Amino acid sequence: MVIALDFATRRNVNDDLVNLLIQMRHKKPVGEEDLGEDDGVMPIIDYGTRVFDEDLMVNMDHGLCLSMHQPYASLLVAGVKKHEGRTWPTTHRGRLWIAAAAKSPDEDEIDVVESFYREYYQDSTLTFPKEYPTSCLLGCISVDDCMDQDSYRKKYPNGENPLDKELHKCAKMALQHAKYIS
Repeated sequence: MVIALDFATRRNVNDDLVNLLIQMRHKKPVGEEDLGEDDGVMPIIDYGTRVFDEDLMVNMDHGLCLSMHQPYASLLVAGVKKHEGRTWPTTHRGRLWIAAAAKSPDEDEIDVVESFYREYYQDSTLTFPKEYPTSCLLGCISVDDCMDQDSYRKKYPNGENPLDKELHKCAKMALQHAKYIS
């Protein structure tokens, strides 16, 4: 079945969806830096079934959504960006909805990221999204695996990272040093 919506209805549905996503987002209380030892720990998700069927788990839609900044959100949904990193692990596999955050990307950032992927894939004909919309649900991807940074670097030694490795190393060291300065 195909459902056709006029523009006003699509916008209202999208606005309701975005508002729901905003309400569901986890935010730390203002002024709280550390919520204890469980801060940042991803719990194992109980899907309410006692039978483990990998195909069923991967093909079910659990309604989970990840909000990302543009242009990365659209590039992930379009299949240009193949990996996404987070500081927390997840047991989730299968469909994951991707929402674009409210911040609009600037043209320079889009140009730098698109140039990175053209060079990374050595493909001047790579097709990029024509638009990078914000504050909306873009589509979904499939989570196949989740690995720690060391495992990722071993499996993908030249993995996607638009930030120059030496610059990243210096920035990381500066941040580690900065936490000791008041």
